[in-house]
Amino acid sequence: MKINLLFCLFIFTILISCQREDPLEGTDINGFGGPQKDFSFEDYGSFYSYNAYVDKLIAEDTSGALIPPLALTGSRIAIFTENGTLHKVFEKQVEWSSKLEDENFPVSSIVTDKNGNFYFISVSGELVSLDNKGKIKWKNNVSDSLKKNIIFSELMIYDNFLFFADNYGNLYAYSIDGKLLWNKVFPLTINRTLSISETGKIIITLTNDEFGGNDKIVSLDKNGEIIFEKELKGVRLFRSPSIFNNQMILTGVEQINADKNNLIICIDTLGKEIWRKKIDLFPRYSSIGKDGLIFIVGFNSGIGEPLSVIYCFDEQGKEKWKLYYDVTIKTPIMISQNKLAFLGIKDNLTAVFFLKKDGVIINHISLNDAPLVNITPTVRSDGVICFAAMNKLQIVRIDDTFLNKLLPW
Repeated sequence: MKINLLFCLFIFTILISCQREDPLEGTDINGFGGPQKDFSFEDYGSFYSYNAYVDKLIAEDTSGALIPPLALTGSRIAIFTENGTLHKVFEKQVEWSSKLEDENFPVSSIVTDKNGNFYFISVSGELVSLDNKGKIKWKNNVSDSLKKNIIFSELMIYDNFLFFADNYGNLYAYSIDGKLLWNKVFPLTINRTLSISETGKIIITLTNDEFGGNDKIVSLDKNGEIIFEKELKGVRLFRSPSIFNNQMILTGVEQINADKNNLIICIDTLGKEIWRKKIDLFPRYSSIGKDGLIFIVGFNSGIGEPLSVIYCFDEQGKEKWKLYYDVTIKTPIMISQNKLAFLGIKDNLTAVFFLKKDGVIINHISLNDAPLVNITPTVRSDGVICFAAMNKLQIVRIDDTFLNKLLPW
């Protein structure tokens, strides 16, 4: 009887998994957080939080990850190694590996288009395209990064457009066949994260790189035309906003004379400020769920024991709860259907922490026995949080057992 029950559960699980649509299928794939920087993985299902598993991958190049991994369709992952090899991984197997012909390694995140072609910015200032087997398609020189000490932003892809910026105030748009479409120059530094709204608006933040300056948020269409440019008096911005349902959430620090305030600012897609809130700790990250709940990570930037806080606000800016942790939270809050997750580090503990959306703590999974990982994870399209090891070709995944996945509760 038990065998028949397990068999039925097995068949039921297989049927459900076959019917579930892959949220990454037929889409452009950006790095951690997605184009809206909402860090919502609710379309992926719910996170698993049973144990940390180390997958030792077999390939000719077994060096560690150079940059954070990228989730691909079909629960696959792309890993770029220190020795310049791109691996495509499924479960515990390397499906294929492709080594770059030169040492023109990525300095940006990697992204893929709807056809599985890869794109990245290289250490020599080239925009590089690889086909869906990792072979060079084209590369274009965009800047002499070695001579000018240019620092690039992340690379973003949207609707056959590639967008990126540098610390000289340049915002670039290229087509996926390598054609420069436009280059917009701004008088201030562009922060290293970019956001793209659900309707394809490019959102950047410009900074004076000092407290008390008047930083700006700028919205452009994909043709480079400015929709709005809003100056925030006395506010320093550190990253682009999280976007959901025509609302943009900014985090920053306001300094006017000797007064400093840690701020959360909500702006609509036309540049109108909707609300702002003061919080007690320095605002580090923002995330937004599909229900409109906003999660902010704050931390104590002073000397002493680490202290972080998670704030939860509704769409109108009303605080619903906050939770303090004696760890340094190193990632934005990742959101799944019924769990939140983040990576936290303190003296003798590195772990992925899980809690419910109402702030109730569930558990944490220690990574102390795992290899050293790049602290920026990726989330597979089946809801598995994965980290790439830095010293060897391994994946650390936060997962569950096959049997537990069969159970209906």
